[in-house]
Amino acid sequence: MYQCFLCNEVPPNWTEVSYASLAKLAGWYQDLEERANFVRSWMLTGHPSAYWLSGFFFPHGFVTAILQAHARKHQKAIDYLKFKFNVLSVGMADEQNQVIGADPSELEKGPEDGIYVYGATLESARWDNAQHCLIEQCPGAI
Repeated sequence: MYQCFLCNEVPPNWTEVSYASLAKLAGWYQDLEERANFVRSWMLTGHPSAYWLSGFFFPHGFVTAILQAHARKHQKAIDYLKFKFNVLSVGMADEQNQVIGADPSELEKGPEDGIYVYGATLESARWDNAQHCLIEQCPGAI
């Protein structure tokens, strides 16, 4: 472990019980702190108005739980439900015409049905706010 610390690498015994990450130790530790703070805040203050999707160890399980909660609330068979995603832009309004900013902490509460998420990432594409669709990534972007 000491050698890993000197080389800014996550020790192997930590990666065995951790989430998948290619980050160096300093970035990995900062991400771990942010994840712990998100969950701690959720535990102490209740459901957040927006969920940090990439902060979950297993996002698929969380998304499935949201689908199940919706199915129970509306007494519908989960097998017939599908997700619908709306990408909200800066200054866009929600169902109650409440203006939503770029910072998730600006949201006062979540929607009546569904959830707000942030932190989703794209590979080999980018989001165009003007056209409200996916477009090719910038040349040379990683």
